[in-house]
Amino acid sequence: MNTRIHNLEEENYFMSLSLDGTRQTLVTSLKKSYSELNKLREKYDLKTKRNNITALHSVLGDISEESAIIIPITTSKGTVVFVLSSECETVSGENVLFIDHFDNAKIDSYLGGDAHDNGWLKKYLSYRSNNSLLGRGIAFEKWKKSIYPISERLWFDLLKPISEHIKELGITKVLFVLSGELQVLPVTSARYLKKEKYHYFADEFQISFLPSLLSFSALRGRKSSQKSSSLIIGVGDYKYQPKLNYATHEAQVVGKIFNTVPILDTKASRQFITKNISDKAYFHFAGHGLFAWGNEPLSSALILLNKEKITLAEVLGKMDLSGTMLVTLSACETGLIDLTRSPDEFIGFQTGFIHAGCANVLSSLWTVDDFSTAILMNKFYQLHIAEKLPIPISLHKAQCWIRKKTRREIGEYVINEMPIPHLAKVIAYADIMNGDLDQKVYEHPYYWAAFTITGI
Repeated sequence: MNTRIHNLEEENYFMSLSLDGTRQTLVTSLKKSYSELNKLREKYDLKTKRNNITALHSVLGDISEESAIIIPITTSKGTVVFVLSSECETVSGENVLFIDHFDNAKIDSYLGGDAHDNGWLKKYLSYRSNNSLLGRGIAFEKWKKSIYPISERLWFDLLKPISEHIKELGITKVLFVLSGELQVLPVTSARYLKKEKYHYFADEFQISFLPSLLSFSALRGRKSSQKSSSLIIGVGDYKYQPKLNYATHEAQVVGKIFNTVPILDTKASRQFITKNISDKAYFHFAGHGLFAWGNEPLSSALILLNKEKITLAEVLGKMDLSGTMLVTLSACETGLIDLTRSPDEFIGFQTGFIHAGCANVLSSLWTVDDFSTAILMNKFYQLHIAEKLPIPISLHKAQCWIRKKTRREIGEYVINEMPIPHLAKVIAYADIMNGDLDQKVYEHPYYWAAFTITGI
């Protein structure tokens, strides 16, 4: 709710500069949000205070020359995109981009569909709610096939004009502040065809996300930490959820990179995690995530064994992660917000962990594949910890790497680079090598584009 209010405050500020006709609606929304925030504070004992919007120059003074904060605000009449770089002292013409054809109706067609298509979100919810094994598989394939078309629509409708504009400004690093429905769309998978080859928006710019403009200054102060240890959790032997065959193996792989013993299955109790997480520089969770579709978003949870869980309400109200550099939520739907309850609700795990004090959150927008995620995470940490690359660059390079590798190359990587038990390695190798060895088996965005970085 804090993030929601911050975004509304920022929209109110920016709209006063360019779109006066919508300002009264924003003021009304702000008043409603303040009331809802007070109710949430009382219900969950959130000891926070609302801040007024930060002066623009105090935020932009911290932006590097090659970076820009991109804030698209979509209305019924189109989208205005604010491009805030280190050189702009005020919002002027070159910092504002108008995209008339990308309006609320366009986003609604993306999510809910139109006469020709069922829509991205509707297909996803159909897959997620289908309890029949056969029906679920069919619904999954329909949703998965829709990722490519929506990725291309996103490019031409929104990201192409943004890309052209920021290239003229010499921008190479993008920090998106997205609001509402835009937050659940696969921005990193936006692509276009050029000379018979697909190019991704994420290949042209270093991308990360911010909960709000207001959060930028706070996150800038979290770029270094006195903490050095890590907490690596792997939960796969579920009884009331589908088993995850590679979650504990993923934790073992990550533990090797950090030179720490991972905490697995029954040892990863709620009490153990909440007691030990606060003094760690890195927290990695591999297991089931549960997003509370249609319910109170604060009941969304990381699922443990023995019917235990860590809810978003606990993260917001009880955790102090000051000094934690990265929380990795290698689980399903940990980057989602609640759209079924309210299209402007910004509460999600990434916002919750940022609120609790950490600098960066790696989370996912949809249900992810168990095996490919273990490989992706291993490569990510090799790049970030072993090669000491920044977090956003490490994720992007890992995503580029996995989507370009063939079955043969992935098989070799599993054998040579994945320190998992021998039997598990043999099974994984046999599985990955079952098919065309020259096929780029994880090229599809489903396997890699779900993961994003919130932070800087």
